[in-house]
Amino acid sequence: TPSSPPTADALLLEDRAYCYPNPAGAGGDDRVQVRYFLSREAEVSVRVFDAGGERVEIVRSVGVQSRGEHELSWSVTDYASGVYLCVLRARGSDGSRGESLIHMAVTQ
Repeated sequence: TPSSPPTADALLLEDRAYCYPNPAGAGGDDRVQVRYFLSREAEVSVRVFDAGGERVEIVRSVGVQSRGEHELSWSVTDYASGVYLCVLRARGSDGSRGESLIHMAVTQ
């Protein structure tokens, strides 16, 4: 089923959420950054799942973030090589919610 297009009031903009470097861990870089854009104030968290659907990490932002570009960073040193799914979730102070799915590869 095709996904519905984002609404003008979407909390997270799907086309402005991504991770880098991708693949992570290549060339000795053991950190990954997830960059995203909030259309309004929100609290953000990232849950990372492996290819088998097991949660491997929860990364939370610190407090409520303002409208605009933001970035979360964490180490993938203990991750096995493979493909992971980062689930980026935002909850607005007005009760709105947004979610974005980001694929991330790790090579060790």
